[in-house]
Amino acid sequence: MARDVPSNDREFIAEMKKFSGAARLKPAAYGVTVAELDALDAFSAEVEAAQDAEDAADTTARAAVKNTAAKRQPAEVLYRALRSDAYDNASEEEQVEAGLEPRKKPSKTEPTPPQNLRVEGGTSGINALQWGAGDNPEGTEYVLFERDLPTENWRMFDVVGTLRAKQSGQTVGKTKYYQVAARRRGIVSEPSNVAIAFGSG
Repeated sequence: MARDVPSNDREFIAEMKKFSGAARLKPAAYGVTVAELDALDAFSAEVEAAQDAEDAADTTARAAVKNTAAKRQPAEVLYRALRSDAYDNASEEEQVEAGLEPRKKPSKTEPTPPQNLRVEGGTSGINALQWGAGDNPEGTEYVLFERDLPTENWRMFDVVGTLRAKQSGQTVGKTKYYQVAARRRGIVSEPSNVAIAFGSG
């Protein structure tokens, strides 16, 4: 899994600059446009100027520039979007060149139903679920569904990137039905088997 953006403002600025420099050489490979990179550079410069002012000993200079956090927010929103595009389009080598931690692309093959869903109803109001990936590769998301009665419609209650999940706040001893489906590239698989907490079957 790729790391989050740096919390340190100086490291964040450096990462944005490295990304922009690499992406400008072949923007199509990263799924971005030059205009988007221009905007990122402008935001980066604003964050850097704000940080320089905050680092200055002159309190007047500090007061003259808005807080770095206010400048960082729009920069981070755009950078996260461009970085997501890079992960979807660029090769692992190109991701490294842009200063990103490479992650493998999910398979383009449609997801398949997760296997062998199991649930254990605990005595503390937490139902613990676990299942097998089946033919789904790393990077697949899993959408979890619940219902209280077999005649009810399924309700989605969580999406995770692992092969286990927990649902808290449950009534101990109350029957609850569960299913899980795999999701990849916006496509959702057929559901798994039904698992029942505090019930039979």
